Amino acid sequence: MKTGPTVQPASHVKAIPWIIALVVAVAFGRVLNNGAAPVDDGIVIFLNPRFNPPRWTDDSVLWYWKHADPHLYIPLSYMAIAVLAKCSYVPDADQAAVHLDVRLFHAASLLLHIANTLLAYAIIKRLLRQPVAAAIGALFYGLHPLQVEAVSWVTGIRDLLCATVSLASILLYLAAVDPRQRQSSARKRRICYISGLILIPIGMLFKPTAITAPLIAAVIDRMILRPSTRQVARSIGPYLLAALPLVIVTKLVQPHVGLEPTPLWQRPVLIGATVAFYLGKLSWPTRLAYDYAWRPQIMLQKAWFWWISLVPVILGIILWMTRRKSMWIIASLAVLLCGLLPVLGFVSFPFQNYSTVADHYILPAMLGPAIAVAWIASRFQATLTYYLTISAVLLILTMLTVIQLGRWHTEADIARQMVAVAPTGAPGHGILGEVFAAQDNWKIAEQEFLIAQKLRPDLTVATDSLARMYADQHRTTDAISELRILASIFHDNPQEMKNLNHLAELFATLADRRGAKADADLYRKLARQLSTSSTTEPTTGP
Repeated sequence: MKTGPTVQPASHVKAIPWIIALVVAVAFGRVLNNGAAPVDDGIVIFLNPRFNPPRWTDDSVLWYWKHADPHLYIPLSYMAIAVLAKCSYVPDADQAAVHLDVRLFHAASLLLHIANTLLAYAIIKRLLRQPVAAAIGALFYGLHPLQVEAVSWVTGIRDLLCATVSLASILLYLAAVDPRQRQSSARKRRICYISGLILIPIGMLFKPTAITAPLIAAVIDRMILRPSTRQVARSIGPYLLAALPLVIVTKLVQPHVGLEPTPLWQRPVLIGATVAFYLGKLSWPTRLAYDYAWRPQIMLQKAWFWWISLVPVILGIILWMTRRKSMWIIASLAVLLCGLLPVLGFVSFPFQNYSTVADHYILPAMLGPAIAVAWIASRFQATLTYYLTISAVLLILTMLTVIQLGRWHTEADIARQMVAVAPTGAPGHGILGEVFAAQDNWKIAEQEFLIAQKLRPDLTVATDSLARMYADQHRTTDAISELRILASIFHDNPQEMKNLNHLAELFATLADRRGAKADADLYRKLARQLSTSSTTEPTTGP
C-alpha cells in the first residue's frame, strides 16, 4: 500500500468543511419533516408544563438546576430545550395539545450533528495531517445510519449537545499537547488546555457521558501523539479531576434501576457481546431501532450471546499480534470502547430495563471508527478507483441513512420498526397499541396492548392504556380488572395508589355523564378501596 498525498491546494482544503457540512445537511435534511417520537419526547418536552410555555422561575425551567430529572442531573440540556421551546411556542395548540413546533427542534439537532461532524474532521485532520483522508473519516462519522436516532429523536438533543462539548474539549486538549505543533506559542497552548478543561464539567451538565471525553483524549494522546505515559497522566489528570464532582452528583441522583445486578462473572460476557453489537452495526448498519430488547437477564440465557462476546476478544488478539502495523486501528478501537464505557455493562444503568444497547450511545464513541476509516483511506494512493470506491461506500451509507430517517417519520413508523427488529420488546407493541387506539381501531389496539402486557407485566403503561380504552368502550368490568392489576403492582407505592384512586373517580364521572349509574357505582367502590392504601399526597412534577 502506498501513502496518499499529504498536501492539497490551500483553496481545496478550505472548501472541505463546507463540502462536509453540505453533504451531511442534504443526507439528514429529511429529518425536518419528521414528527416527535413517542418515546420521551412528549413527557420530557412537548407535554411538559415547564416548557409550555417556558418561564424562568423556580417552578418552571429553573427547577432543573435544583432537581434531577427522573434519571440524571442535566440542567444545561434543559436550558437549551427551554430556549428552543421559547422560540417555537405558539399560543394555539395543535390537535395533540402541543404548543411547540417540532421542526425547530429538528433543525437544532441537525445543526448540532453538522457541528459534531466538523469537529470530528478537525480532530482527525490534526492527527493525520491529511485533509482528504480526514474528510473521508468525518463523512463516515456524519453519514452513518447509527447517527439517525440521536438526530431524529428530539430528546436525543441532549446526546448531541454532550457530544458537541465533548468533541470540542478533545480537540482543544490535543491542540494543547500535540508535540508536532511547534509553531504554537505557549500562551496559545495554555488557552486551549484551560478551555478544554472548562468544557468537561459543562459537558457533564448536558449529560454525564461527557466523562468519556478525558478518557478518549488520553487514549489518542498516549497511542498516537506521545509515548510517555507519565506525560499523558500529568496532562489528563486535571481533566479527570474537573469531572469528579459531577460524577459524584450523578451517582447520588441516579435512581435504582430496578434490575437484579448481573453477576460479576457474567459481566465480561455482557460487555463483550455489547461491543460485538456495536462493531456489527458499524460494519453492517441495518435493522436499526430504538429498542433492541437486549435486557441482560434475558440475553445471558441465549447461547449465541455468549459466542458473540468472543468477537472483540479475538479481534483484540489479532490486532495485538500485528500491533506494529495496526496501532492506529488499536487506538481507534480503544476510543470506541472509552466512548461506550458507561453503557457497556460494567455497572447497571436505567435504560438496561429495556436494552443494554442503543444507537444514540455511539456519541461520541463514533470518533474511533471515523479515525480508523480515515487512517485506512490515507494508506492508499489517491487514484480514480480510490475515489470511486470511497464515493460508493459513502453513497451506500447515505442511502441507508435516508431510509432510516423515514423509519422515524411518525409514531407508527417508529413503533413498526421497533416491533420488526425486536418482536419481544414490549415498548414497540405498546406504542403500536396507542397508534391504533388513536385511529379507533380498538381490536388491534387491544391485541397490541395485551402483547406488551404479556411480554412485560412489570411495565404498567400497557395496563394503564387498556384500562382507559376499556373505560372509553364502556367495558366496565374489564377496566376495573386492569385497575386492580395496577393496584397489585403499586400496592406499596402510596402516590401511585392515590393516582389510581383519581383515575377510578374519573371513570366514575364519565360513567355518570353517559347515564350509566351502575358502572359509576362500581368505579366509586373501587376508588374507596384504593383510597385506603393512599397515605401520602402526590408530588408535583411534569
